[in-house]
Amino acid sequence: MCINEMTATVTLGLALYNPETGAFEAKAEVREGGAVFSYPVTFPALPHAEFETVIKGLNAQALTRHAQARERTQRFLRDTVRAVIHRADTPALGGFLGA
Repeated sequence: MCINEMTATVTLGLALYNPETGAFEAKAEVREGGAVFSYPVTFPALPHAEFETVIKGLNAQALTRHAQARERTQRFLRDTVRAVIHRADTPALGGFLGA
């Protein structure tokens, strides 16, 4: 099965500097295929860092978190499907596929 790669767009909320962590923080919304996913993102930088650098860093982290979440979800689904198929093939459980 082949799934076409969809283009994800990132929208950042208000980016604030947190002096305790030394990083800019924001809420990122990633839109992909009509769905919206939210992630908290941070970018370590000095408070007077270049605006474009901070935005690029926050965007990059949002896309990274989205890719990691997608991989975890796909792995979970694959493992779940394998478990269901295994149970269905087990005769002791009254397998569905062998009956």
